Amino acid sequence: MTDGNVSKDTIKQELKKRSYNTPSAFMAGFNYLLTSIIGGKYNCEYTVIDDINEEDGPAFVIFNHLSRFDHIFLNQIMNPRRYNMVAAHNEFFRGAQYWLFKLGNVIPKTNFTLDLTTMKAIKKIISSGGTVCFAPEGMTPMDGKNHPVVPGTGTMFKHYNVPVYQVELRGQFLIASKVCLDERLGGKCFATIRKLYTPEDLQRMTADEIDADLNLRMRHDEYEWQKEHHYKFRMNGEACKNLEDLCFMCPSCGKYFTMKSEGSKLFCTECGNGTEMNDYYDLVPFPDSTVPETPSKWCDMERIDIIRSIRKDDRYSFSIEVQLGKLPEFKPCKTADTSIRCGEGAVTIDHDGLHFDGVKDGEPFSFTRSYDALTTILTPLDFKFFSVYNGTDFYDFFPIEGHEGRVGFIQLLVEEMHRLHSNKLANFPWNDYMYKDCDACSAT
Repeated sequence: MTDGNVSKDTIKQELKKRSYNTPSAFMAGFNYLLTSIIGGKYNCEYTVIDDINEEDGPAFVIFNHLSRFDHIFLNQIMNPRRYNMVAAHNEFFRGAQYWLFKLGNVIPKTNFTLDLTTMKAIKKIISSGGTVCFAPEGMTPMDGKNHPVVPGTGTMFKHYNVPVYQVELRGQFLIASKVCLDERLGGKCFATIRKLYTPEDLQRMTADEIDADLNLRMRHDEYEWQKEHHYKFRMNGEACKNLEDLCFMCPSCGKYFTMKSEGSKLFCTECGNGTEMNDYYDLVPFPDSTVPETPSKWCDMERIDIIRSIRKDDRYSFSIEVQLGKLPEFKPCKTADTSIRCGEGAVTIDHDGLHFDGVKDGEPFSFTRSYDALTTILTPLDFKFFSVYNGTDFYDFFPIEGHEGRVGFIQLLVEEMHRLHSNKLANFPWNDYMYKDCDACSAT
């Protein structure tokens, strides 16, 4: 695209060319003031065990990514330390967020891939004595439980050999979950910062030992944590809103996509089995009904059922009709979207990978993502749509009417197909029980 004789870079090109530096004192101060004003309503308690502001040189800060508001708590607990946040590449294509990220020197990262632009920016920041902050899981949880850390995190820490701090978050998922974007206030959340590794620790440990240790240190279940602390949240009579997007399988009759939410109730439209959720996130079963203790355990039940289904059927296949979205080329979206609609077609998931077959920009378009390259799908906001990178190209998939409520299922399906056929992003050792007495089919 040209304007007279002057060429204009696309957003992708501009992000690659951008020079990333430690944010200015003015911008850091502005962010702190803004997040102080916004964050007050979340009733967060901050605990500083090791103050990163006493660190003279460069450092990494990691955090468990619980919600879309996590930056608020990071800003507060690290102030006045200036740092560069790493955020998903697709997030830079949202309207006002594009400019805020540019002013804040936020570093883009293509999820679950080796991104040279990211590595170059991190090297510059650390070499100049700065601080880089990121979530090693790569995205927010679907069910309140942490994802495994992205393999290679320990390798990067050993390469730079600088102190690593951890901001441990608790309760933020319950304020704004992946299931329901409504803010649920009135409860309590926490943020704690501590030094995780010294350079001597990193030298002593292998990269694999660091990754395994990170998984242990970040192990957490928001719903189990809430059962212990029992904070009351203002649900406004909508405690189960959209919960069928996560809890899609009936625990009684075993059917998929028959669960329906109405206010604080979730029930199966086939057999009537159901539950209510109160303001403490407790699931209270209907009389003569059976449900798991928490939504996270409900999700575990579904994962186990999917593991067994795909491993006994070498012709397993699931398809869904979708609209296709692509990243805007020159101007970020004016809304909260990260993409513009550009086509439609079908997404099919089978033992060979994830396939799209349809139309893009009026022309036939298809691609396949094998499980060596695909560890999971992305859910940037909630379970109303999902996203996949095909190489460096990013696509959103919006289920058409009649195909809603499948995205949580698709995430579990893709993850377990990946673990069956590639397993670069393995499940946790404490979840080994899920795979017992489950012979793999001939598709492996």
